[in-house]
Order: sequence, then structure tokens, then C-alpha cells
Amino acid sequence: MRIALGSVLCLVAVACTGDPDRGNTPVTQEVVTGSDCRNEASVIRANEDPERSLEGDVDGDGSADTVYLARDEDAEPGCRSFVVVDTGARLMSAPVDPSGAERSLPEPAVRLVVPINDVTGDEVVVNIEMGASTEFVGVFTATGDGLARVDLDGKGPGPFAQELGKDALLAFGGSVGHMEAVDCATRDGFVVLSAAVPSGSAADVYEVERRFFRADGSLLTLVPALTEKHTVKNLAVEDFSEFAGSPFGSCD
Repeated sequence: MRIALGSVLCLVAVACTGDPDRGNTPVTQEVVTGSDCRNEASVIRANEDPERSLEGDVDGDGSADTVYLARDEDAEPGCRSFVVVDTGARLMSAPVDPSGAERSLPEPAVRLVVPINDVTGDEVVVNIEMGASTEFVGVFTATGDGLARVDLDGKGPGPFAQELGKDALLAFGGSVGHMEAVDCATRDGFVVLSAAVPSGSAADVYEVERRFFRADGSLLTLVPALTEKHTVKNLAVEDFSEFAGSPFGSCD
């Protein structure tokens, strides 16, 4: 009887721990969406093998994450494109352009992954809109609730200030009529938005305004006391670092 009982216990133990396929059972990946778009979860799962992706440590755990865009051309405008961060254990996403506004840029694109704010981990910079000579990006960051679009509290300088305040778009580029730039500031934890416009009839003189925003998680907050204004003759992009490296070219 003792032998039989021992054999049964042994068989039970083997059945519980000796299954060679047990270690190959796939672990379910957590999906954390960032909007009320009904198609978001299915779209980001369907695009898990993207044609173009970048890598960076978005969640701040010290390991590289894969960043890409997932699209659904048949959805309503605000739910057609999603930024996706694949950490391995989780898929985090957020709509690229929840406003649903008409854009001149045919498709958004992930531009770069760099550390911008005061929280550990990288941010995702996405091309969202373009004009005749100016381009516009949005920034996304990981939060305790998933992935979020970085918003603005305060207006940037220059002719696009009204639009930027409404849509959290950051301008860069331009032409002789106006130039814009956005970059990490030399002061840690800050972002600088700059604009240069011609001064009166003098074609070689520019008024440059630099506005500084404190980068607190998913919010860029204007600090008016730090605003700088300069009159520059024969302006060159090297005169101010943000014009040379925009957008976010000096963030590290």
C-alpha cells in the first residue's frame, strides 16, 4: 500500500511539474490604450510587425522598447493613427492626433525617441503636420496610466502661437519670413520654443524670442520670467542652439 501510494504521488508530481511544454506557454501581453477609440486595441495588435520602428527606453526600466505607429485608414479622423510602445510585457498606445483636424502631411511618422522631461525614460517625437516651410511635431510620454500626449500650458512665440496652444503642436523650420525651433534647453528639465521674424524693412535683422517651458511629465509649462528677446543682425542658425538642432536635437 505504501509503495502504491508513493507511486501515485510521484505520478501526480510529474504531471504537475514535468510537463515539457509548460515553459513554452505564451504570456499574455498587457494592452494599455490611451483613448476612447473603439478600434485602438485591435489596431495596435494588428500592427505588431511594423515596417518602420525606432527603439528607446520609454518606460524608464533600463531596457529598450520598440516604438512605431499603427494606422486604421477606415476609422474616424481622431482614431486613425496611434503611437505604440512595445515594452515586451506591455503594449502602450495613444492616438497621434485626437483632434481629428485635417492635415497637410499625408501620414504621421515617428521622428525620434529622446529624453525630454523630468521623468526617467525617453519621449516619442512624432511628425504630425507640415506647411510650406514649417513642420510640426507632437510629443508623447509614459505615465502611470500608460502613454500620453504632452500638452502645453502657455503659448509659444511667433506666428503659430495660437495654433500651438490649441493643438499642442511644436513648430520648427521656416524660411526668411519666419523661423521656428524647439529643443531641450541648457537648463535641465526645460524645453525652449523660439521664433525669429524680420524686424521691419531690414531684411538682415531679426527679432528672436525664446520662451522656456518646464517639462513636468506630460505637461510643458511656460515660465514667463525666463523669456528672452534678442535683436540679431545676419541671423545664423548657430546663434541659438535650438535652431541648429531642432526639433529636440540636443536632448540626451
